[in-house]
Amino acid sequence: MKDVVKTSALSKQWRYLWTSFSTLSFNGDYAMEVGTRKFITFVYKALILCKSPKMEKFVLILKYSPCFAFDLNIFISFAIQNNVEDLELLLDFRRSKIECYRLPQYIYCSSSLKKLKLNCCDVLSILEVKGVPFQLSSCKSLALNTYVNRWDSPAIASLLRSSPNLETLVINMTPPCGEGVSFPESASHFFP
Repeated sequence: MKDVVKTSALSKQWRYLWTSFSTLSFNGDYAMEVGTRKFITFVYKALILCKSPKMEKFVLILKYSPCFAFDLNIFISFAIQNNVEDLELLLDFRRSKIECYRLPQYIYCSSSLKKLKLNCCDVLSILEVKGVPFQLSSCKSLALNTYVNRWDSPAIASLLRSSPNLETLVINMTPPCGEGVSFPESASHFFP
C-alpha cells in the first residue's frame, strides 16, 4: 500500500487506479513511520475508496494492541461483506493470551473464504459460539499461528468439522505463559 501512495503522488491520472484492485494489503511496518493511529486512519480511507465489486485477497499486518480491536472488526467486516476469498490477519504482540485479538463471530459464517491465515488471534471457544453455525464450507487452506489454552481445542475441532473442503492445514499452537496444551477426548479424532 505504501507503493500505491507513492504512485498516486506521481500522477493524477493514476491516483485512483488502485481503488479497483481486488487485492488489498496493508503492512503495519508503515505504521512505525507515521504512527499506528495514522496508519489505521489510512486503512479506513483506503476502504472507503475501494470500488472493487469482489475482493480476492485482504491482508493486514499490524502490531496489535487491544485498543484497535474495534477497528480490526470493521476491517474484517468490510472484507467479509465484499466476499473475500483469501484473508490474512497477521498480528504481532509480546503479551499474554488475554491481549490476543478475538475474532468476530461472523468470520466463521463466511461462505466465500477459501484461504484463512491468522496470527495471534483468539480462536473462539465452542462454548462462546453456541447457536452460531460455523460454515467455512469453501475454505481450502487454513493456517493458525496462535496461543492456545484448554478451551481453544473444541473451537478448533468445530472449525475443522465446518471445513469439509480443507486441503491444507497448518496449526502452530503455543501455550501462553508456559502452560501445557491439552485436548479433550471429544477432539482426539482431529489430533491423533
